Amino acid sequence: MRKDNAFTLIELLVVISIIELLVAILMPVVQRVRNQARAAVCLSNLKQLTLSWVLYADEYYGKLVGGGAFLTSSISLSRFRQASWVGRAFLP
Repeated sequence: MRKDNAFTLIELLVVISIIELLVAILMPVVQRVRNQARAAVCLSNLKQLTLSWVLYADEYYGKLVGGGAFLTSSISLSRFRQASWVGRAFLP
């Protein structure tokens, strides 16, 4: 008499459905953690940029380096806010 050690179709379907349920539960948690990590990285980058900006001013007699990539004399304040990390961080 031969004894089969294979899984039945019902057992496989139950295992697959349990795995799908666990994935469905964990996906929102993983997304939230990913978003929090991304926000922490952005905040750290802004802190480093701000620190370097202030240290530059300290070294060069209070003169500040421009923070905008498109900073010109004819640029409007709203455009400066969009083009500059400094504008977003410090301007009202």
